[in-house]
Amino acid sequence: MPRETFQQELDDLVEEVVDLGAEVEGSLKRMVKAMEGRDAAIAEKELGVDIHYKARGVEIEGDCMILQARQAPVARDLRLLYTVQSVTNHLVRSGALTEHICHAIVETAGCQRD
Repeated sequence: MPRETFQQELDDLVEEVVDLGAEVEGSLKRMVKAMEGRDAAIAEKELGVDIHYKARGVEIEGDCMILQARQAPVARDLRLLYTVQSVTNHLVRSGALTEHICHAIVETAGCQRD
């Protein structure tokens, strides 16, 4: 029974990362649309997402640490937890970069472009 609970917690953790990935993917798509259309209004909607992504990343990282501390996972599970943390870190960074690019689009909205 404890192993089944642990496996469910791992599955939930992976699902959280997939959800975060879908959110970041949406931000990336909106950023690209704003860049292509030089649309500051679309870009402006992405300002502030960085804090949300960082908070989600901290939450997922905390869940990983709790699982490691409670369950003493075997090597296969440790590799999964490490991968979850690594992917989460990259997603958070991608989301932050999306916001930075959108910020630049908004700041340069009235400027001439080649």
